[in-house]
Amino acid sequence: MEGFFGCIYFLILLPIFQHITCDIDGLCSDSGLVENTILAFRQLATYPTLMWMSIGIIVSISSFNACGVSITKYASAAQRSTVDTCRTLFIWVIGLGTQTEIFNWGELFAFFLLVLGTLIYNEIIIIPIDFMRRNTTQYRLAREGGGNGMLDNARGSMSKGQG
Repeated sequence: MEGFFGCIYFLILLPIFQHITCDIDGLCSDSGLVENTILAFRQLATYPTLMWMSIGIIVSISSFNACGVSITKYASAAQRSTVDTCRTLFIWVIGLGTQTEIFNWGELFAFFLLVLGTLIYNEIIIIPIDFMRRNTTQYRLAREGGGNGMLDNARGSMSKGQG
């Protein structure tokens, strides 16, 4: 659905962008318009590397989406979001490998922060601080009476450092 709506969106906007003049560096095409589709196709024909990179992007996005749908179908959406964080790493490593990206320690730190946040959000890692674990699924079920002793088990495992 994402690709379908993206196509519909740009079928409407692309013709409009062909006629809007622009003078902002980095946003405008060489012709002074927001978009110049003819120039874009000429560049693809002129620079084979650009064409191969475009094909690579299409294949990688399709692969990641197909993988994500399969993970959601056979596992869970939480596992899909965890795997989706790897997309960022994959793109960054490819960028470093093709030298279109410069290594930055801040990006590495941000990636680890992204992964940590995803793992905490999906309750794969539960922080052993009361206010941070109060609304985890395990504690919520125990409070609502559906846990059948799960809260005692959770507290016991937390005090042993297993949580």
